[in-house]
Amino acid sequence: MKKKVNKKEAVHSFTVMPRDCNYNLDKKTNSNRILFGGKILYDLDFAAAKVARRATYGVDCDMVVTVKIGETILKKPAFIGDIITYTATVKAIGKTSLQILVKVTRESVEGDIEDMCTSSATFVTIKNMKSHPHGLDWKILEDEV
Repeated sequence: MKKKVNKKEAVHSFTVMPRDCNYNLDKKTNSNRILFGGKILYDLDFAAAKVARRATYGVDCDMVVTVKIGETILKKPAFIGDIITYTATVKAIGKTSLQILVKVTRESVEGDIEDMCTSSATFVTIKNMKSHPHGLDWKILEDEV
């Protein structure tokens, strides 16, 4: 039996490496230990894009594109060795758009898990370089799981 892909949710994660950290050096340790905020935003969009892609499997469109990232307040820092996890979920469906909620957590090297931020991303389906109705509804998304 083939396994169906979850079209309403996706998880994306990575381990913080030195290349992901801020450019300014910690004067005490002479190292960059704190995750760069731009990396959080980049991967937030990436996680949301996974869901947008999955939700639009079989839809008559050429692509789905990000049109908006909502306000994102980084409440906690992350450090080298932490595991950052993004859980992205479809929250609203418009005629040509999908709104996706993304929750971001950090898991420390000691195993403690903290919420870092929550944001939303809006995607639009495109055909012939114009927004195009996708024809999605909640039933279509739920039937695929």
